[in-house]
Amino acid sequence: MKDLLLPRWVLLLGIFLGCATLTEKPRLVPPTVTEDSSLPAQNLMVKGQPLRVHVKTFGNPANPVFFVMPGSLSDLRVYQIFASFQTSLFVVLWDQAGQGLSERVPASRLDFDHMVEEIRAMKQVYSPSQPVRLLGHSWSAVFAGLYAARYPADVSHLILLEPIGFYSEAMKGDQAQINLFTVGYLDMAWSGGKGAAVDHDSLDFQTLSMLRSKVRNFFKDIDNLPEWPVWRVGGLALMTWEALLLKNGVWDYDFRPGLNQFGGAVLLVGSEYSPIGASFQTQWNKPLFPAATPPAQVYKLEDSGHRMLTENWADLETAIKTFLGVP
Repeated sequence: MKDLLLPRWVLLLGIFLGCATLTEKPRLVPPTVTEDSSLPAQNLMVKGQPLRVHVKTFGNPANPVFFVMPGSLSDLRVYQIFASFQTSLFVVLWDQAGQGLSERVPASRLDFDHMVEEIRAMKQVYSPSQPVRLLGHSWSAVFAGLYAARYPADVSHLILLEPIGFYSEAMKGDQAQINLFTVGYLDMAWSGGKGAAVDHDSLDFQTLSMLRSKVRNFFKDIDNLPEWPVWRVGGLALMTWEALLLKNGVWDYDFRPGLNQFGGAVLLVGSEYSPIGASFQTQWNKPLFPAATPPAQVYKLEDSGHRMLTENWADLETAIKTFLGVP
């Protein structure tokens, strides 16, 4: 496997972390919950530090709780489609730290431990005494898996929409297809129209261009990208998470510890066209849940790529409702 060279990324992150905020200028992105008090929000304590996150809920709080976490390059805007589950479940959507309209925090508070403990803090607020149904997509599916491994009694049903492999060996075969640091990506992050980003607004605005790029081929038709509506993405969060997967420019991580002890129900969803789709989930991630009860399932979402909520919601909704046993 070829090493990945990251000079522009390292330079960009160094500039971002080391420079002061630019003088006041027209707003590039919507404000977060720390800047706009009218946004629905929840105050949390995560590892002894306060955090304010953007939250939306649907349904009766007396019903079983269903946590839905957006993936990277996302916010809860498109995930509001999960409101259709509110007849039987209390649906809780939120943007995790550094994402969407939630509070922006330093990179030191975006590591995997913080992301897992943020889920724990949310559970203590919304379902302190009962397990939750937990869904993550893409990056948040990784966090959901890590949470279930650390706090298995907290989760009754785990739904993972196309996570990457939970250990680096799984990713090596698809390195070329899902290179997270291609020249195109770095060029977008570096240029962004007006030079390197030195504050969250600028970095988030520049990172937004990735939604319209063809850098990552997770799609059915790369020349006709599916819609993915967002209010605001989290540039520093994405860059921090992806950098943590790498050592000396190559994949080097292991999220497997504890997954083999999770005894709840597990549904892995993989699309037809993504390189981390159904066949990938079956080969690499399903075997990591030997204690799942009933046995872990993989659902192949036909006629879809990674943006499955906007590509084939009807079949995805049916599959998840069937798994959860709700109408």
